[in-house]
Amino acid sequence: MTNNLDMQLILYRAHLQLEQGQHKSVFEILQNCVSQDDKQQQEVIYLSGWAYVLGKQWGEAERMLSPMLDVQTQEFGRTIQLERERIAFFLLVLGLVANYLAFYEDASLHFSTCLKVLHVRRIHLPKVRMQARYSLGVANLLKGQPQAALQSFTETLKLCQHYQETEMPARVYHGLCEAYQAISAYEQAYEAGQASLLLYQQHSDHQQSASLHQALGQICFHLEKYCEAREHYTQALQVAQEMQDLLLLTTNHALLAELCLAERRLEEARHYSQLAMAHVEQLSNPAMQSKVYVAMGRVSCEEAMYMESEAQKSLLETTVTYFKQALEGLKRIQAHQEMANLYSLLAQTLEMLGREEEALLCWRSGFKVLQE
Repeated sequence: MTNNLDMQLILYRAHLQLEQGQHKSVFEILQNCVSQDDKQQQEVIYLSGWAYVLGKQWGEAERMLSPMLDVQTQEFGRTIQLERERIAFFLLVLGLVANYLAFYEDASLHFSTCLKVLHVRRIHLPKVRMQARYSLGVANLLKGQPQAALQSFTETLKLCQHYQETEMPARVYHGLCEAYQAISAYEQAYEAGQASLLLYQQHSDHQQSASLHQALGQICFHLEKYCEAREHYTQALQVAQEMQDLLLLTTNHALLAELCLAERRLEEARHYSQLAMAHVEQLSNPAMQSKVYVAMGRVSCEEAMYMESEAQKSLLETTVTYFKQALEGLKRIQAHQEMANLYSLLAQTLEMLGREEEALLCWRSGFKVLQE
């Protein structure tokens, strides 16, 4: 059994080799690699699948990667027989798996290469083209590049109209809603969100409808329409509870905590924050995890303002811990704008604790990350 540090070095080495197209050496590097860490083991599978794709060993690639794909994608893959089409399809698959594992830079590379192959080789696979373009938008959004995401989602909508695709537009409008929100274009975000919600409801997709209610609630929150925000969050919470969806439940509790805080309902904010805290470690999505930690940090910071001496200091220390945990998640997905905002919050908290040197480092880090 390989220890975690050695394993990480092995995976890093394999990654570099694959980026250089050296797939044969990767099999030797990853041979007999077994980790007790689920995330590392999934990365071994992903990198092995990548190597098989580069070696055009389609059967092995399918065996490795298909467990991380939805049933529809698996079934569609079995209909593809031509070699040139398989190349495009498996590039899409690599991107989908990379997105699933939160390797968003890898995902962007795979989707971009897939789209290039489709264009240069004139391969007619509309489903692959639309999925790759849409998923590229998702990857861009999750790694903190909303403008690039907007472009990808807009182009996907045009493809959907051209190919008369009826199911994907709901997800595309959802992506547009999130991307517009990320650049504070709240009116456009709300319009796209309403379009997405209507389509989800028409398809009876309750889970995604709940997710949309969360997004619309956040938009209303930023516009200081707190009553409307609470209505959206309440509808999302009802579905999340019925479905026992941990991600929806936890993020919704965090959002309600921030809303209660804005409404000066500190006791309620603390209640929802504690509910979010109970499950935050179980979330596999670093972007969502970071949102929860930020909300928890805001609540503990506000709560500290009503305390004295040691109690206040203890809560501010807790706030620092939450913000640092949020930063770790944002670093993983390279969400630069969100990182800069969080560095500012962390710096302000450190200043309240009298830790001026650490606060200065945070201010500098926030400025630096915006230059990257």
